[in-house]
Amino acid sequence: MLVVLAILACLSGCLNSERGTSVWDRADRKTTRLEPDRFPELPPAVASELTRRGCTIPQTFVQQKPHNVISGRFRNRAQLDWAVLCSVNRVSSILVFWAGSARDVVELAKRPDAGDLQATEEKVDEGDVPLVVELIA
Repeated sequence: MLVVLAILACLSGCLNSERGTSVWDRADRKTTRLEPDRFPELPPAVASELTRRGCTIPQTFVQQKPHNVISGRFRNRAQLDWAVLCSVNRVSSILVFWAGSARDVVELAKRPDAGDLQATEEKVDEGDVPLVVELIA
């Protein structure tokens, strides 16, 4: 009997009865995701391809300026490549644009955003269990 009560207590705290979704699901929906046009440093071809794919770029709550877009010489020293964390329908992958080209793109590590949320000691919403989540790429 005590085990059943403990399970029910956890379920009432872990699920939002009004919406039938877990705190994690709601936090996933609340994750800030920016449109590609918020990153003026992106080459136009890369920004256009991200928009065409329906990508938004997830943001952590720790950093204030837009992030999860980087450039570097990943393949060789002769070209500048771009990597972007692309979220479509709350599933993210890393897109690498070789030499900044929309025609030479590789997709890595595709998985649901909710799988990369981490807890801290703050609250998602009033009345929630003490939890704030952050998408870690």
